[in-house]
Amino acid sequence: SFYEEKKKNYADMLEKRKQDTLEKKNLAGEEMKKYSGNGGRTKKNKRNNGQRDEQEDIGNTTDDDNGHSKGSGGAQATAKEAWAAARAQREQFTKENGRIIDSIASTPTKGGEDDLLGSLRSASTLYISAKCLTSDSKSRVTINDTANSAPPKIRIRDEWEKNDNGYIKTKVEEDMEVLLQSINDTEMGLLSSTFADLPIELCDENGGYITTTQDQLLSEATAKMMDSWRDMKKWTKDEARLAGQILLRMEKEEVFGEGAAVEKNDYLAVINAYAKVTAEDETASIRAENLLDHMERRASEGRPDLAPDRLMINTVMGAQAKHSLSGKLSMNSISAAERMLATLEREYAQGDNTMQPTARTYSKFIDLYAKNGQPDKAATALDRMEYQYRHGNKAALPTTIHYTSVIDSLAKTASSSSAAARTAEQILRSMLDLYDKGERHLAPDTIVFSATIDAYAKSGRHDASERSLAILDLMDDYKIFPDIITYNTLLNTLAKSPNFQYYSISKDILNYIEESPDLRADAFTYNSIIKGCPPKEAESLIQHWEMEYKSGRTDERPDSYTYCSLIRSWTMSNTIGFVDKCLDILHWMEDNHVIGMNRFAYNEVMKACSRSSRDDAGDLAGGVFNQLIARYKRTRDPQFRPDSYTYMNLITAHTRSCSSHESAMKAEYVLFDMMDSNIIPDNILCNAVISGWARSGSDDAILHAEEVCNRMDALGIEADGVCFNSLINVYAKSNHPEKSARSLQVLERMEERRVAPTSVTYTLLFEACQDDDEFLMKVFESCIEHGLLDKRLQHSFMDYGPACIKERLGGSIPYTWSENANRGPGGMSRNQIKMNMKRGSTGKDVSSFGWAR
Repeated sequence: SFYEEKKKNYADMLEKRKQDTLEKKNLAGEEMKKYSGNGGRTKKNKRNNGQRDEQEDIGNTTDDDNGHSKGSGGAQATAKEAWAAARAQREQFTKENGRIIDSIASTPTKGGEDDLLGSLRSASTLYISAKCLTSDSKSRVTINDTANSAPPKIRIRDEWEKNDNGYIKTKVEEDMEVLLQSINDTEMGLLSSTFADLPIELCDENGGYITTTQDQLLSEATAKMMDSWRDMKKWTKDEARLAGQILLRMEKEEVFGEGAAVEKNDYLAVINAYAKVTAEDETASIRAENLLDHMERRASEGRPDLAPDRLMINTVMGAQAKHSLSGKLSMNSISAAERMLATLEREYAQGDNTMQPTARTYSKFIDLYAKNGQPDKAATALDRMEYQYRHGNKAALPTTIHYTSVIDSLAKTASSSSAAARTAEQILRSMLDLYDKGERHLAPDTIVFSATIDAYAKSGRHDASERSLAILDLMDDYKIFPDIITYNTLLNTLAKSPNFQYYSISKDILNYIEESPDLRADAFTYNSIIKGCPPKEAESLIQHWEMEYKSGRTDERPDSYTYCSLIRSWTMSNTIGFVDKCLDILHWMEDNHVIGMNRFAYNEVMKACSRSSRDDAGDLAGGVFNQLIARYKRTRDPQFRPDSYTYMNLITAHTRSCSSHESAMKAEYVLFDMMDSNIIPDNILCNAVISGWARSGSDDAILHAEEVCNRMDALGIEADGVCFNSLINVYAKSNHPEKSARSLQVLERMEERRVAPTSVTYTLLFEACQDDDEFLMKVFESCIEHGLLDKRLQHSFMDYGPACIKERLGGSIPYTWSENANRGPGGMSRNQIKMNMKRGSTGKDVSSFGWAR
C-alpha cells in the first residue's frame, strides 16, 4: 500500500538522521544549562549522555538516570513516568494557584505546503497561554530575561508589526513558529517522549501578559492544540493551512513513527477550519474536498473509523457554497458536491441512518448552485429534496426559505435568460399549491413574492409588468401584505414598460404608500416612478417629492440619480427642444449643488446631444465635456473624471451628423485624447470615427482612417468586420486613384486576421471597384468563393458589372455561391444580434462576423 512503501523508504532515511540529530542534542544540552530565571528556576538536562540533573522545581523532584532524553530510544517508558509525575505536581499547583488555558489566537501567518500525502496542502497556528498568579510563583517555567534586561513586556494579542519584507504578523505568530519548528525538528516516533521550551504567557500582577516559556511534552501540547481548534469561530487562510500542516505531521507520526492514531475529530476540525476561512481564499473549498478524499482513502486502507460522515460532507459543501469559484475550479467543486450528495442518498437508501441527508445538506447544495449562476440545477436540487421528503426522509423537510433561495437565484440570472422569470413564478405557484393541500411548512411570506417580482423586473420580458401585477394580486389572495421593498420592486418593473403605459398605476401605488401608516416612501420609490413617466409629469413629481421631504414625510430628497432620470426622460421623449431642456437641468444641478453630483449627469446630457439631429450637436456635447473637465481639474474628485462612456457619447455626437472635415477631425481628436488618457476604447468607438471620415467627404479621409487603424494596432485593439467594412467604405467614397487596389488590400488584411467578410463587405468592395472591370472580376470571384452572393449583389453585378459576369449570372446560379449570404450589420442592428446571441439562435452567419465573438 501507499504507507508501506513510504515506511520502507523512510527507514533508511531515519537511521541517517539519528546520527545527525545526536550531535544537535549534545549541543542543545550544553546550551540549555546557560538559561536561568528569577521566578521558578530550572536547570536543563544533560541530553548528550541521557542523564538528567537534579531539578529545582515545584517539589524539587529528580528523575532516574534515563530521564526524558529524546536521544534515548529505549527509555521512553521511564520518560513518560517522569513526565506523568511532573504533570501531577503541576496540576496540584494549578489547583491552588490558577488554571492553565490552551487556546488558538486568530492571527494571520505564512504557511508552507507539503504534498507528501497528496491532499493535506495546508497549515495552522498554535497559541498556548497559561494563566497563573504572578511571575514569581514557583511554577515549572523558565522566564527568558536576565538581571540586567528590561521588565517583561506585556503582550497584546492584536498587536501588529511588520518585518523587513513588509509582511504583517502578530507576536503570537512568532510563538507559534517556535512550537511548529520544535515539532518538525523532532524525529518520527519521539513526540511522546520529547520536551521543548514552548512559549506561553503568564498573567502579571496588573492583569497584563508577560512572555515566558515552559518545558512541555510535544505530543501533549499538540493534542491540546488540536482540541482547541473546535472552539475557533473564525479562521484566516494561513491559519487553516497551518492547521492542515500540523495534522499532516501528526499523521506521519502515526504512520511512520507508530505514534498515537489521529482521531476523526481532528480531521473534522481542519475541514471546519477550511469552511470558516474568509471567502477571499477561493482554494479553501478545494482543500476541504482533498482532505475528505484523503479520509476515504485512509478508511479503505485500514482505518474504517475515518470514513466521512454526514457532518463532514455537509461542512465541505458549506465551504464550496461559501467560496464561490469561477471557471474550471467551479465546475470541479460542483462535481465533487454532486458526488457527495449522491453518496449520502445512496448510503441512506441502503439503511445507513448516519448518512441521512438533511434539509441543511440540500440548502448548502442550493446555495452552491446559486453562487455559481446555475439556477436550473438549484431547482433540480429542490426537486430532489422534495423527493426525499415524500419518500420518508423527514429530515429533508423543504421550507419556504428553500423555495425563496431557488427563486432568488433565478432572479439573479433573469437578465440573461428570459425563461428564468417564468420558471420562478412556476416554482412559487407549485409551493402555493402544496400549501393549499395542507403543507403548512410552506407558508408563503412577503420575501418569496418579492423575489418573484424581482425576477420579472430583471428579465426584460414584454409581459413583465403584467405578470408582476398578477403576483401582487396573488399576495392579496393569501392575505400577505406587501412591504416597501415589494412595492419598490414592482415600481421598478413598471418603469421599464415602453411608452409610459403603466405610469398611472405607478402613481396610484405611490398615493397608497403615502397614505398608508405602515409604509414610508424612500428615494428608490420616487426614482422608480420618475424614470418611467413622461418628462413633464416627472418634473411635477420631483416638486411633490421636495414638499414631502420638507414636511418630514420622507427621509430622503431628490439627488443626482433623480435628475439624471429626468434628463433621460426628456431624451427619450424626442420632443422639440429636449436638448436645451437637458442643458438647463444640468446648469440647475450645478448651481444648486445637488446631492451625489458626478459625471453621470454630464454623460446623460452628452447622450441627449448625440441623439439629436441638430447640426451643432457635436459642439454642444463638446461644451458639456469641457464643463466636466473644468470641474474635475478644480475639485480633483475622481467622480468627475471622464470615463469611456463619456468619450463614447462625445464621439457619437460628433459623428452622427458628420458632414465635414472639421466634424470628423473633432471626433478623431476626442478618440486620440481618450487613448492618451490611458482609457482604451473598444472597436465600436474606433469604427464610429472611421465611419465619420467616410461621411465627411474630405480628401484626407483615407489618411486619417488609416491612422485610426494604426493606432488600434499599436494599442492591441482588434479590428472586427465592421471596422474593416468602414475602412473599405472610406475608399469607396473617395476619389483616390488607387482606391480599387487599396480596398482589395483591406480584404486581404481581413483574411490574414481571420475576420470573416459578409455580404456587406462585398457590396462596399463593388462600390469601390465598379469603375475597374479587372478588380471587379476579382471581387466577384472572391464573393462566390465565400458563398456570399445575395440578391442585392446579384442585381448590382447584373446592372453594372462587365459582360463576362452578366453572362455567368444569366443562367442557373449554383447554391454554393450564396449558401453563406448575409447582410450582417447591414441587415440587423447590433442590439438585435446581441439578443439573438442571448437566445442561442445565432446561426453560422452571425458567428462569422469578426466582432461576434
